[in-house]
Amino acid sequence: MQFACEFYNMFFNIGEYDELIVYLSPSHDIDKIEDFFKKHSEQTITIYVDDSKHFNQYHWLSKLVTLIPMDKYNWQLKLKNPWNEDTKEIVQECNNMGIRFFYDMFVDSWEVLYNIVKDKPAEVYITNSLAFDIQEVSKILHKNNIKVRVFPNVAQSSVPEDNDITSFFIRPEDARYYVDYVDTMEIYAPIDQDILKAFYYLMYSNCIKWIGPLNQFIIGLNEQGCLNNTMIDTFAPIRLKCKRECVQFKSCKMCHLETKLGQLLTKHNLGLKYENENPQKIDKQGKGLSKQLKENIKQVVLQNLKIDEMDKELKDVILEKFKNF
Repeated sequence: MQFACEFYNMFFNIGEYDELIVYLSPSHDIDKIEDFFKKHSEQTITIYVDDSKHFNQYHWLSKLVTLIPMDKYNWQLKLKNPWNEDTKEIVQECNNMGIRFFYDMFVDSWEVLYNIVKDKPAEVYITNSLAFDIQEVSKILHKNNIKVRVFPNVAQSSVPEDNDITSFFIRPEDARYYVDYVDTMEIYAPIDQDILKAFYYLMYSNCIKWIGPLNQFIIGLNEQGCLNNTMIDTFAPIRLKCKRECVQFKSCKMCHLETKLGQLLTKHNLGLKYENENPQKIDKQGKGLSKQLKENIKQVVLQNLKIDEMDKELKDVILEKFKNF
């Protein structure tokens, strides 16, 4: 798994990012572009083409190949609307010259994905409900030599007002569960907020658990009072294959049960701690909860909270949560 961010200024751990995204607009002096590449020769540079028409008119693709030869530097293009005629022209040239590209398009349906794959991009942004089918999506894209790209730190839903706990996002401690399916995690932050880019990279690349309110870490999450240290460790493994059934008129209520359990634990000043919380680089082990730890969690909830004295609604929530735990 690789990590990407937009470049604005240098910051202390920018060299640890695998990929930097830079904007190329008509106002830039393209003849000086190699100066930047020399400073970041160990990283992949994604060149965002801001004006496709200008890019074609002045033959900038040919200039780029000459100024920053691909056998010397690792770069690719990020293009706008795939159905724009100027973009189509660039895509045709890229395919003819063996230049990698991908679209600035957030794909959230199988229909759009099917049509995007035809163009043979290097990567595809997967978002919204389609991201809950990431296992199947990645299988198809990887078969076509296309990488899966996501924004982990942003709540994503087709309906902005619906960015609650059921929207797509990845907590930093859950990144390890996605290593087989996601190739690039692009960290979102305001372009000039370099300290945030540094912070998010440290959190995600080391799978560090955020212990505060989840909506203070996940951008755009519309979920109040949900402390991350009150959420069960099975949150990500379940969401990996749930296909977001909660918005398909089906019975899954796992995410909402998580928040209710969290609110209950918070009310009693309790949190949950897992044995695999120490910072570690992402690997493919993804260890879950031990039997002893599961038993400890049950004891906390079923005994310390005196479940038999709770009202029926809260009691049902807790029992449902631990029925198959």
